[in-house]
Amino acid sequence: MSEYCVVVAVSNPASVDPLTKMGCTLAEANDGIIKIASVKQTPPQLPAATYDEFGSKEEAIIDRALAVADSFDARTEGVTPFSRDTAESIVSLIDRVDASALLVGASELTPFKESWLGRSLIETITERVTCDVYAERIGPGLAVPGGSILVPIADGTHADAVVRVATDIGRVHDMRVELVTVVSPTADPQTISRSEKRLGAHVPDGSDPTVQTDVVLGDSIVATLVELTGDHDVTVLGATEQSSFEQLLSGTIPTALARRSRNPLVLVNSSS
Repeated sequence: MSEYCVVVAVSNPASVDPLTKMGCTLAEANDGIIKIASVKQTPPQLPAATYDEFGSKEEAIIDRALAVADSFDARTEGVTPFSRDTAESIVSLIDRVDASALLVGASELTPFKESWLGRSLIETITERVTCDVYAERIGPGLAVPGGSILVPIADGTHADAVVRVATDIGRVHDMRVELVTVVSPTADPQTISRSEKRLGAHVPDGSDPTVQTDVVLGDSIVATLVELTGDHDVTVLGATEQSSFEQLLSGTIPTALARRSRNPLVLVNSSS
């Protein structure tokens, strides 16, 4: 992979600003490029000669995204391909540009399992691409405010990628990153010590931005994490070893956080 490239797929005008800001943040942190795609979906029976009559909404999305991207130090390109198959169009773009990551979004009012480009569509795309896939749950606040980032850490294959995404955001916006894990209030000292060591293992060497760790006692993982989101501006979360990305999208913890948290939530599915 020669250059970091994040593809941002946008279909909802209300999600343009936060998704563009997050995509630009990731591209800027990695000295890369952001390609914003809004697919002009055409009916199967529509002759190609009449395509130009469609797509004004998608063109407006790209125009707005490029305007938002002007405030970032990331190279930005916008594309509005015509397609009768949105998934195929996005997968083809990812393959063509050798993308490092795909970023998609959702409304804060829609449950995970019913959201994004459509549950079956994001599943289809995730199964067919080899890049990382990030899904941003658009919250009531700004997509990239200032302050701090909450990163719940579990025993999962995506933990390193989650920390990488969080530190990318933190470095660009000068935000503190806090890695946390929740253990039972009745946990013995050995369990707490192991949890502290596990968190410490994920702190990057010479970390910039500041990365802190905290073992939090709580009877309920979900309730404890929801409460913690109130002290942070962004939450970055990954799947566990026992949970596929599709299960993560509709799982208990992300769904509860999405519905009850007061900040944006980024779900990470690492290809590595």
